[in-house]
Amino acid sequence: MATDEELIEAIKRPDRYYHISIGGYGGETSYARITEAAYNYWNDQETSELESYMSGAEDYATEDHPDLPAEANFLYNAEEEYYHDWYDPPNELEHGWGVDIDSSWISIEERDGEEYASKHLADIVDTTDTPVYIKDNNIEKEEGTFDLDNALYPNGHYEEDDDEHCEGDPKPLDDGTIPECYVFYGMSAEKGTFFDGVVHVDDGSKFDPKKLKISVEAQPNGDTIITEVEYAGEAIENNGGDTTGKGYYASVWDW
Repeated sequence: MATDEELIEAIKRPDRYYHISIGGYGGETSYARITEAAYNYWNDQETSELESYMSGAEDYATEDHPDLPAEANFLYNAEEEYYHDWYDPPNELEHGWGVDIDSSWISIEERDGEEYASKHLADIVDTTDTPVYIKDNNIEKEEGTFDLDNALYPNGHYEEDDDEHCEGDPKPLDDGTIPECYVFYGMSAEKGTFFDGVVHVDDGSKFDPKKLKISVEAQPNGDTIITEVEYAGEAIENNGGDTTGKGYYASVWDW
């Protein structure tokens, strides 16, 4: 129950602004379907070669390696005569950006306004490990998964043998083609703040951690990234992060 002083303060200053920041290690990821030929080529190369291609496909293919086989040049769209960026590849299955919850921290402070430059009033949560804060405060965590199998085979598989198919064969895509199981995975690893949002209450109430909800999504690369933060049932807008790139990582998978 609130004390008399807290009630008086709530009446005097009903509008409260709680700034939530979450940061750590994470990054931007992309998963894309590639052909068997592209997989075979890059699987035989050093990882550094694929990472070089990923970070600048046009220069790699036209200047550094003009003999690159066409079937390996999967970021090039021949019909449009256009090179895609690695984070927006043809046949993309999933694109993500966020901090890995297991290597993240959270801080919460009260300020006198929504603006980043508003006056600091109080520290609600000093920088602490996010998983520890979630556990200590019984915060709801909604867990999801990016299912690469479903992305590769959106129409599923045949469940029994027939005259044309065997049980377990993938069903065609909507365009009639048979889906292949080969995947390009690329990541720009980053460190810094990935989430910066504001909770505004107009009843003078104190910040209640039990009203927080943090949604996460498990990724095929092993990371579990934070995808959304809510307070009192409302999604908090992410005003953008401030991260520093730590390097590129790439691989091809026979999934």
